[in-house]
Amino acid sequence: MKITVIGGAGVRTVIFINGLLDRYKKLNIDEVVLYDTDRENWRSLAVCAAML
Repeated sequence: MKITVIGGAGVRTVIFINGLLDRYKKLNIDEVVLYDTDRENWRSLAVCAAML
């Protein structure tokens, strides 16, 4: 299953993705797409992702 997150560069995205990682096999998720038009949000998300 593919999941698309509209507004995917928001502040809660990291929490959401961590939750999916815990359950992706049970939910049969094989792809996650994050979509957001706000470039500043993407920069913030990239900083958070780099810390993981």
